[in-house]
This record gives sequence, C-alpha cells and structure tokens, in this order.
Amino acid sequence: MAEITTDQILNLDSAKLVSDYKTIESSMVDENSIYAKTINFMTEEFNKSNLSPKDKLTLQANLLSQMSITLTAKAVDAALQMQQVASQLNLSNAEIEFNKARTKLVEAQTETEKEKKNAVLREIASYDDQLRIKEADNLTNAVFAHASGGVTVPADMMTKMLNAIDKITPNNE
Repeated sequence: MAEITTDQILNLDSAKLVSDYKTIESSMVDENSIYAKTINFMTEEFNKSNLSPKDKLTLQANLLSQMSITLTAKAVDAALQMQQVASQLNLSNAEIEFNKARTKLVEAQTETEKEKKNAVLREIASYDDQLRIKEADNLTNAVFAHASGGVTVPADMMTKMLNAIDKITPNNE
C-alpha cells in the first residue's frame, strides 16, 4: 500500500507554500517595510540613549528576536491562508463542474422520461388498434358464419361489424 504523506492529508503544495512564504517574507523585510523602518527607528533611538553597549545589544537582540518570530509566524500564516484559499477555489470549481454534469444528467433523464412516456402512449395506441382489429375480425367472422349458414344476419350485428371496420379503416375524406 502506498504511504500517505502529511502534505497529502493536509492537501498542501509544499513547494508553493515555501515560494509564497519567501515572497511574503521578502515583502515584509524589504527596505520600505514596517520591519525595516522599525529597525532603523530602534537603532536611532538606541544610539541617542545613554544605555551601556551591553544593555543596548541585549535589548536590540530581544526586540529583533521577537520581531523576527512574529514576522515568521505571520508570513507562514499568510502563506497557509493562501493555500487554503486556493484549495477552496479548486473545490468550488470542482463543485461547479460537478453541478453542471449533474444538471446535464437530470436533463438527459428528463428527456428519457419523456421518451418513455411517448413509448408507453404508442404502446397503448397499438394495443387499442389491435383490440379494434380483433373486434372487427370477430364480428366479420360471426356475420359470415351467419350468412354462410343460410341464416339472416341481424341488422344490429351487421351495423356493429361495419362500425368496427370503419374504426380500423383510414378515412378517405
């Protein structure tokens, strides 16, 4: 069985995450960033102060350390959020495509149901035609049986036979 990696579970693109992080970090520390301005301000203020060099160095190291940790955390968070937005966008696009396919399926099913209805109606009409033909055939056989036996065919039987034949004979009107 193939081994599943953490990136697959989290659905992260590690290379993109690192690339995004580096882009974000470089924009956060470039010469016009708040980070660079803060360092410049801090350096100027420390140079004006009467602190001992050791105290200046300790304070600067602590402040820079805290700023760097915060900066790194914010950059990673921003990169992760970019990944999340990209994943949500991909999921939304996949859902849109799924819904389009489902709509096509429903439309095809609707057409199939219409055709089924038409087929059932044709089957019913065919069955009705067969019944009318059978009725005309039976009445015709009965009339001819009476006539060939020398018996007078009753008028209502003759009328029924002619009406049955008219029902199955196309009108020439």
